[in-house]
Amino acid sequence: MRSFPICVTVAILSAGPLLAVEQSDYEPLSEGCEWIMNSQMVLSNGGITNGTSHRKVEGQVKRDGKIYFRIHVWQERAPSSSETIILARKDEAGYYAVAESEQDSREQMELPNPLTVGQRWRSTVGENSVINTVIGFETVTIGGKSYEKCAHIQAKWFNGSISADHWEARNVGTVKSEMVRSDGARMTLTLKEFKPGK
Repeated sequence: MRSFPICVTVAILSAGPLLAVEQSDYEPLSEGCEWIMNSQMVLSNGGITNGTSHRKVEGQVKRDGKIYFRIHVWQERAPSSSETIILARKDEAGYYAVAESEQDSREQMELPNPLTVGQRWRSTVGENSVINTVIGFETVTIGGKSYEKCAHIQAKWFNGSISADHWEARNVGTVKSEMVRSDGARMTLTLKEFKPGK
């Protein structure tokens, strides 16, 4: 799940005909699942900030007649930290998310099901529109461990302010994210540890 930051979908635009893979394998969602990521921010002036990002599924809640998993997302890095709560669920059509604090907001699709090479869909992050594209399915090696058939998803902000690439591994979720701002600042997240849930 691309929750560092979360990119959520408002409309599927098109689907390519090449390779389709069931999304359910890519987004584990059960109580107790936990992701710990190493993070590094390199600023345009060359300054570097290292930290740790966390995501943990802490139970279930009901909202608008649907059952969601409650995901606690927090960042630890000097000189500041941040945290939020995301509500997420899955069905046959995809993976959906909404911020718990946004009571008036409707859930938005984050990943469609199945994932298909060349598939594109529109997202919103805050007030920004984003186009997401499934680039392919790749092997990613992190810390000496290889994850095969990772879904490589590229996200580009319409206003040109950010470009991001995310790699989602089967039965694990996000193993790597790279985000680049238009001013040259770059943030990289890599999986340090994944703890499967119940």
